Amino acid sequence: MSGSFTRAVAVVAGALGAAVAGVELVREVVLALHADAAWPSPSWCGWLTCTTGTRPAIAAAVAGAGALICFYVTARLLRRPRLPLHKLELGEENAGLRVEASTLDRFLAKALRRRLKMLHGAKVWLYRSDDERYEARVAVQLRACCDLPDLQARVQATVRDELHGATGLAVDRVDIDVEKFDLKLKGGS
Repeated sequence: MSGSFTRAVAVVAGALGAAVAGVELVREVVLALHADAAWPSPSWCGWLTCTTGTRPAIAAAVAGAGALICFYVTARLLRRPRLPLHKLELGEENAGLRVEASTLDRFLAKALRRRLKMLHGAKVWLYRSDDERYEARVAVQLRACCDLPDLQARVQATVRDELHGATGLAVDRVDIDVEKFDLKLKGGS
């Protein structure tokens, strides 16, 4: 399940829950303020609250399944990030080469600072996803304001090019965190 799909499901579930709760709140306020007001519950509420038959059990099972799905989606959305790689196995099985991931992380950070002059600092962490694809997280400190979508594209291209050139590995995803803007103004930074 992709992160964007998970976020979309969480947003839709939250919006529907908020809408239902908001309507019920307005109904209760109107009934409390006006004793002669009549605002009957929707017909489907009677289907849920009847005491005979299997309808309440079915409604409870559907609500429980919905709650479990929401819990699963929330857990996937908020799951702890994977730990960075420690070692990478490169080459063929019989003639493999083991490289410390921290060495590649430093190599990529230096390449970013060398090729992108607007970066004051950069840190890179390589990850392997659940489906054995490589991902990178890049934390940057900027020297000045810049076009962030352009910066994102340039950082992604640099990480992909440098890693592929050094190891032959392909990075499928590059996440970028902007930690700091280092702006030099007249009165300080």
